[in-house]
Amino acid sequence: MIYTIGFVLLILVLMVVYAFNHRDNPRIFLYHNVSDKEVSYKTNMSSAKFERQIAMLKKLNFEFYTIEDLFDDKEIQKHNRRAFITFDDGFEDIYTNVFPILKKYNVKATVYACRSIAGKKVLSDEQMKTMQDSGLVEFGSHSTNHINMLEYSDDIVNDDIVKSKSTIESITGAPCTSFAYPYGKFTDAHVEMLEKAGYKTAVIIGKKLKSYQELESDKYRIPRIEPRGNMNIFQFIVLILFGKYKI
Repeated sequence: MIYTIGFVLLILVLMVVYAFNHRDNPRIFLYHNVSDKEVSYKTNMSSAKFERQIAMLKKLNFEFYTIEDLFDDKEIQKHNRRAFITFDDGFEDIYTNVFPILKKYNVKATVYACRSIAGKKVLSDEQMKTMQDSGLVEFGSHSTNHINMLEYSDDIVNDDIVKSKSTIESITGAPCTSFAYPYGKFTDAHVEMLEKAGYKTAVIIGKKLKSYQELESDKYRIPRIEPRGNMNIFQFIVLILFGKYKI
């Protein structure tokens, strides 16, 4: 019994030490769908749950930024609690269900958009422009049609990387400087293509908390943590502290 209590106490101490050591690291969140219905599948959730998570981050005094701010604005590195909300795919529900919440709480976000995904309704050009002009949303690329880059030749992938960037820029009238790898799959060659095409950063699914120094040393493999549709608010707080909600 004594050994069990001692072990539990040791684990708790290690958890506290870990959270303390990572307290200044930015929290970069990955979302996908936000529905007006009750949804609890992977990184898809209801708009009510998404709003509760945003409200909790606000209560915890987090400040919100776009991925472009991550390295370009050195001032934000002086703040202890920095949150970066990101969405992959660019589904239409970002405009109908997410954008009103962003405006309500004055929260910034980065949307990695595809211009078409089979069987899915994506943001229209007008919706993207409206969100960009609000000053709350920036757009990055998630490829043109959500391709698995490992299944295509380097020439095709490179053309898509360049095309998707220029397409988003022509729609929003703003630079497209960040990329999210579709399916989280890529090679070192793809990283080089992004850099040559003028992207400054790229995000992955890493499920890790890293310092600014660590992130800056590898700007094309920026990890994000994943709020889940089936997690409760306590699990969300654990996610904020440790980068994962199952410790």
